[in-house]
This record gives sequence, C-alpha cells and structure tokens, in this order.
Amino acid sequence: MMSVLGEGYNDNDFLEIDLSVDNTDLKQLSSQLLLTDYIETQLKLAEKQVAIGGYLEERDFYLDSDLFAGDHRTMHLGIDVWLDPDTPIYMPLDGIVVANANNNKYLDYGYTIITEHRYLGETIHCLFGHLSKRMFNEWNLGDQVAEGSTLCYIGNPEENGGWAPHLHLQLIKELEKGAVDYPGVCHKKDVDVFKQNCPNPVDWIVR
Repeated sequence: MMSVLGEGYNDNDFLEIDLSVDNTDLKQLSSQLLLTDYIETQLKLAEKQVAIGGYLEERDFYLDSDLFAGDHRTMHLGIDVWLDPDTPIYMPLDGIVVANANNNKYLDYGYTIITEHRYLGETIHCLFGHLSKRMFNEWNLGDQVAEGSTLCYIGNPEENGGWAPHLHLQLIKELEKGAVDYPGVCHKKDVDVFKQNCPNPVDWIVR
C-alpha cells in the first residue's frame, strides 16, 4: 500500500495540528481563508510541509452549517490533510469506485469519491472529500483503479464545500449500498459506535 499523497513525503514532513475546541487561537478566526493562513503559519513555525490531524477530534466550527448544527455534530471521524488546491491524490491500493457525487451544501464534502478495497483480509471503503472537479467526471461506478494511479485533486473553496483547501480521508467498514456520502462528523454521544465502523486512516497517509 502507498500513501494517498504519493511517494514525495516522509514522516518528518508532517505536522499534527490541533483544530479542536481546546485551541483558543481558532476563536479569533472568522473565515476559512483565515484558517488557511493559520495552518500555513503553523507549518512555517514547525518547518513542516503537510498539516494533518482530526481523527476523533472535537471541533465546533462545523456548527456554522445547518448540516451539523441541528443535531450538534462535532466529532470528526476522518483525518484532514491540509494542502494546496490541485494537489494530486493517489489510489493507495487497487480498488473500485463505488460512489461519486457533488455534495455541494455549505461545509459539506463538495466533490466526493468513495472507493472499495481489500485490506488486511477485509473489505474497506475509503471516502475522499473536498475534491476538485478536475478528473472527477472521469470516473464511473465500477471503474477499477490501480494502486498508485492519480484518483483526484484537492479542491478550492468554490468547489469543496466552502472549506480551506484540504483532503478529508475517512475509512468505512460498512457502507450502505448506493450511498454517495457517509457522515464525516458525529454527535459526541455516538462516537463509540462510529469509531467501530471508521478506523483511523493515518497509515493511509503517513508511510
């Protein structure tokens, strides 16, 4: 298995960034553009190239969107990889495209692709969210994609749901057939249930 970022990074290039409710610096940020500036500043200070993090992290900036505010969903179920728009994302294992959609509500996934793989003897699904339209329409359901192939690109705020540019990567064991998305954030009371179905995807990023 290869990293979804390809072979250009090593362990020392990554900064685990705190975007949780405990980070008081985030209270001063009034826009996703300022979040981009904040992350870039943290990378420069740490002399790192890629900011990652967020698995089971409690965040409150989701509550700016009606998608999450209604049932107060704040627990992040995947990992975010903060990189520039148009950064290529690669297929980590041989797999099949099982869903693709533009989930274009504010702070939703935007352009989304879900793939299916065999991993450690089990079926696992991989959700790639906040993508660019570039290459998106090249994939059809059932398409087989080889390990190492370019699958997609990171989107800009105009196409990724209004977010600071990043990849949302989430592993899903059981996925409802025909689903074009899956919750990327859950209520705090439900986190133990979702954690069983969504294991930590860090090994699919950092190799």
